Amino acid sequence: MNRHRHELDRVAVRRIREGEGREALGLYESGERVTVAPNAEARREAMVHDWHEAFEQGEGAVMVAKRNVDVEKLNAMAREVRKQAGQLGADEIEVGDARFAPGDLIITRVNDRSAAIYNRERWRIAEVDAKKGSAVLEGIDQARTVEVGADYLVQTDPHSEAPAIQHAYAVTTYSAQGSTFERAFGSGAASLRPRDWKLLRSQLYVKPRKSHDHLNLLAKINRRVAAHERSVSSFCHATFLGKCGKEGQSKVFVEKGESAPFEMPYLVGPIDLSGILRQSHEHFLRVEEGKPEEELDVAELNEELKRRP
Repeated sequence: MNRHRHELDRVAVRRIREGEGREALGLYESGERVTVAPNAEARREAMVHDWHEAFEQGEGAVMVAKRNVDVEKLNAMAREVRKQAGQLGADEIEVGDARFAPGDLIITRVNDRSAAIYNRERWRIAEVDAKKGSAVLEGIDQARTVEVGADYLVQTDPHSEAPAIQHAYAVTTYSAQGSTFERAFGSGAASLRPRDWKLLRSQLYVKPRKSHDHLNLLAKINRRVAAHERSVSSFCHATFLGKCGKEGQSKVFVEKGESAPFEMPYLVGPIDLSGILRQSHEHFLRVEEGKPEEELDVAELNEELKRRP
């Protein structure tokens, strides 16, 4: 599945996948999507400038490069731009060879299942405590907040030996796989060999690989169906059940400015018991108030289940 918002991107990606690289490049150039720089340093400066401009406008923007060395330089440049603009806090902590402050965008590189922190998740640093060597992280991929202490931040990835957290203004093409961004700024070489085009095709072709991607896709499909089918609610609650003992995920999907007209359901496995629990609660309230008991309204429960995909 190609998750691109603009038709130009969809057409260009199809051209690349079909081996028509020159035609795809022409499409990007016609849409002012290509910036040509005289050297690598000028290219990085242009990327950081364009990224920061988009970031300042509130877009979920990211820079993407193939090599780790380019990612490190882009991150250092982007962080300095934000620091000079007064967008980072004064307090800092050091992790690995880098420094981090409130406002920094990062990815975690070490799994901590007890805190539900996983490799390559995106976060924003909300607070740091230089004395304790700890930080409070706000999730970007998921709306949640966790605090990580020095015991976590001193760890490294057991495979790559990467530090526990890294800056995420720029990421590698591998890290970007499976993620969705409003705008991405890519770095490319002046010429591409045939095998490079094959790599580029695989990098531009994305598919939902995280449970959140699947949930979001289901919600979008549900909203389209609801526009034509009155028995389907446009407010979608989706649940992704984990396997092999892994915890599932549950979320209500709404558009900006909307609020769901129901509470988060109570789920036991794949079974939604919200309606039964609500009616049971109302039943006990009637009993406490001395009112006549009433049976559960089966018809109402069935109707509610129809309205909740």
